[in-house]
Amino acid sequence: MIDDLATAIKARYDSSAGAALRAITASGLWFTKAEQAFVSENIEYIVFTWVGSTPNDYMGSGTTSKYEKAEIRFDLYYGEKYGATTITNAVDLLQTLFDWCTLSITGFTHIAFERTGTASVEFVDDIWTATVNYMAWFDG
Repeated sequence: MIDDLATAIKARYDSSAGAALRAITASGLWFTKAEQAFVSENIEYIVFTWVGSTPNDYMGSGTTSKYEKAEIRFDLYYGEKYGATTITNAVDLLQTLFDWCTLSITGFTHIAFERTGTASVEFVDDIWTATVNYMAWFDG
């Protein structure tokens, strides 16, 4: 299930809908960690992480009807020369791409991809960072 959701997120990023976000994240979208060999010295990439999930049964349904709730975190990284303006633009584009989007998840019927929060933009060790959190709700 984790791999299926990660594949669906990557497919959305790679789709035509993700073109604007891809244009300002030249080093790409990575699951769990960015491979340093592919990340340019001009830092401009996103890492998304499976934070955790919780299965839930509908009341009185036993094992026949349940849904899964998974928390996903997107961390955006930009080098100093791109500045706060570019990272905030990337946050806006990420939210436009993923807020309440439809994903195809093998073996599950997708219900919602809900943004649960956006952390502040920070500048640490010459790198701009921002975090956007989502909750994926799907049944199976």
